[in-house]
Amino acid sequence: MIDRGLLPAFSAAVLDQLRGIEGPAAGDGTERRDLRDLLWASIDNDDSRDLDQLSAAEPLPDGAVRVLVAVADVDAVVTAGSAIDGHARHNTTSVYTIPEIFPMLPERLSTDLTSLNEGQERPAIIVEMIGYRRWTFPLIVIGANSIFIYSVSMVLRGWLDRAVGVFTFHYKWVGTLAPVVQSCTVLAVMWYACYWLYRRKIFLKL
Repeated sequence: MIDRGLLPAFSAAVLDQLRGIEGPAAGDGTERRDLRDLLWASIDNDDSRDLDQLSAAEPLPDGAVRVLVAVADVDAVVTAGSAIDGHARHNTTSVYTIPEIFPMLPERLSTDLTSLNEGQERPAIIVEMIGYRRWTFPLIVIGANSIFIYSVSMVLRGWLDRAVGVFTFHYKWVGTLAPVVQSCTVLAVMWYACYWLYRRKIFLKL
């Protein structure tokens, strides 16, 4: 970290500022909109507590799709130019290594006070996009059960490989395109499963 010009630890000023943050930012006020009724999804691991981004999508009457991306509003509790802000600006990202993770923000912020965890009221900055057409429908189907497809896809891949040797067959006959064929096969099977769930309005939480 030091060799790369990064800060491996939080300074005393950062920890002192952290102790002064009593709780999450209030979500009230005229500038806030309550969007908790939407079906928000995350592509993070099912055990992750560091959720800095969520997404939601819904069809519009004209065939277009409304897509919303929620980004954790860290600025609501961290003042610009402060010690915590300075540390984050310096490192710009969390650094993941095998023995240790060096977070950009203190864990109390990234996994709790500003994290968009389920069942917690947290302010977020919303980016709204309108104009996606019907060709995006398969992505909406997958997004409705994103955690499901993320977790089960690897299980499905291993089961198919052992049960029928389908991916071994692909590697033998397709050559260098085998990874593409493998991914498309898993995606096709998972999309069908997600579509079945989507039609029946079943949303799984793993």
